Amino acid sequence: MVTLVIEFFYALVFLQSLVTYLHGRDPVQRDLTLVFFPLTSLLVLEVIRLARRADALPLALSLAGVTLLLAQPYLTMRLVRTLRPVSPWVLRVSFGIFAVTTIPFYIYGERVPSPMTLAAVVGFFAVQGGSAILLAREGRRRAGAPRVRLLLAATATAVLALCLLTAATGQSTGRVAQTSHIVSQTLALLSGISYVVAFMPPRWLRRVWAGGAAYRIHHQMATAPADESPDQTWQRYATTVRQVSGADAAAVLLPADTVLVCAALSSEGAVDVPPITAADLRELQKRSQPITVTDKAGPDGADSLLLIFARQVGARALIVVPLQLPMSGQGALVLLSRRHPLFVEDDARLLAELGTQAAILAQRGAAAEAIRTVNAQLECRVQERTAELRVAQAALEDVNHQLEAQNAMLARSNEELQRFAYVASHDLQEPLRKIISFSGLLVERMPQGLDADTTMYVDRIVGSAARMKRLIEDLLMFSRVGGSVELRPVDCGLALRSVLDSLAIALSESQAVVTHDPLPVILTNRTWIEQLLQNLIGNALKYRSEAAPRIHVGAERADDGWRITVADNGIGLDMRYAERIFQVFQRLHPRGQYDGTGIGLAVCKRIVESCGGRIGVDSTAGAGSTFWFILPSAPASTAHPSQEKPDAEVAHAVG
Repeated sequence: MVTLVIEFFYALVFLQSLVTYLHGRDPVQRDLTLVFFPLTSLLVLEVIRLARRADALPLALSLAGVTLLLAQPYLTMRLVRTLRPVSPWVLRVSFGIFAVTTIPFYIYGERVPSPMTLAAVVGFFAVQGGSAILLAREGRRRAGAPRVRLLLAATATAVLALCLLTAATGQSTGRVAQTSHIVSQTLALLSGISYVVAFMPPRWLRRVWAGGAAYRIHHQMATAPADESPDQTWQRYATTVRQVSGADAAAVLLPADTVLVCAALSSEGAVDVPPITAADLRELQKRSQPITVTDKAGPDGADSLLLIFARQVGARALIVVPLQLPMSGQGALVLLSRRHPLFVEDDARLLAELGTQAAILAQRGAAAEAIRTVNAQLECRVQERTAELRVAQAALEDVNHQLEAQNAMLARSNEELQRFAYVASHDLQEPLRKIISFSGLLVERMPQGLDADTTMYVDRIVGSAARMKRLIEDLLMFSRVGGSVELRPVDCGLALRSVLDSLAIALSESQAVVTHDPLPVILTNRTWIEQLLQNLIGNALKYRSEAAPRIHVGAERADDGWRITVADNGIGLDMRYAERIFQVFQRLHPRGQYDGTGIGLAVCKRIVESCGGRIGVDSTAGAGSTFWFILPSAPASTAHPSQEKPDAEVAHAVG
């Protein structure tokens, strides 16, 4: 059980590094995954052995486990080479030791001579110990959490080497073997725990580790001379960053006009960092850090200037850390390294904090002057805005006065037009009534009657006068629709019943059948909705075919209210004239064929639009028409459909 716990710790680090590598394809995480793969494979082999309930594994699996275990020091050295310079011959020697010590196990199988086993253990200890020393040296170059984590990793590596050496010395029997076994398991457990703490520490622990280094570095930055210029502050910041991170070069980019330029640089040699645009900076910040610098350009052939520059100076890793500047927007810290760094998130957090402090210090000397300049500009701008507001307010008052005067004139004009329409309709209808009346008296008082021609003339006079009277009445109705009328919830079912009562004689004479769905409560005017339904049903009766009229009034929900339809089986119309029929005095048929003034549908359109709705028609010539209009629904508290039953077949029928 202890063995499973130990190997479980190694498996945790393996899984975490594998997930990180698959997310960002970072070479460091790749090598780290390979380092812990052999140790994780031991857990898998142990689980297989327990599942088989055997004392030992098959020879093939045992050889695979031994090979992976002996490869672990070489893989650790490969990881160290990724983090810091390592001579190529050291890596070759490490691989040679792995190959030489592995071959005897394949030759002798389970009967490997003790000297060869001891040689394998010594080789493992030597390479693993060398890797631990190099990791410790790299850790001493760093600061904060990265320093502690690298030193922990070095310690865990050395303890793992000591664990295998201790286990090899206890191959004999007796108390020495038992003691050696306990010690080796204890060392392996310490190594596993150290690896987990080094590579998977909780956030609070990382903050504790970073706190001491951050305090020391902040103290160094804060003790700068009071007369230090911003350029000197940024140069000191770049130098400190390079020391903390272990990078080969550190550059500070600050905004200047539309680009970011290099304000400070710390490197081994003199290099010129090119300016970059803000868009390039945002694109680099979105990428997983560190950014691997390859020898070739990106897939689209276009790379950031920073990536091109890093490729030219031989860097293999590029880290871009955003710097929040108190008064000048956002800058960036750029780290260039010939080796891939580890624990980038800790470095980035600490360096960003340093950058914020450096920005404050850099602007300390110029802050007072900048504030005075801004205050003067703001005062001038306030005065300009105040003057502009006064001018705008005066102009707005003039416009308001003009609008009030125009509204008053429009109100007077509307009132006068309504009076004129009433008087005109009354004055115009009075002569027409007299013409009709005296024409009738003329016919009645002729002793001998009228001849055919005179009768035709009198009929034409009476007919023309009657048409003029209807035209005047329709025009008066058209002029009255659309005024200032309060819209209220109206039950369409009750309105339809009133309309059918008004049209009862016409419905009876035409043997019409009218059906309807349950009708809703909508927001309109009771008189208007009755006039609207009466006009549409009247049109259905007027333009009927030879068959008895069948009219259906339907209702359905629409996105912005209720869609009410009046469908008939009449003569229909050509859809080319679907817009024309809603215009005043527009008729599709000669006056002698169908009676009417050409105003009814125009009144319908004006009623619907005055209620904030829409009206239209769907029709096919010879196959009937469906007039529809959409009106807003009433508020929820009153928007209940009429409780009148739809009379599923017939709402009003005479025949």
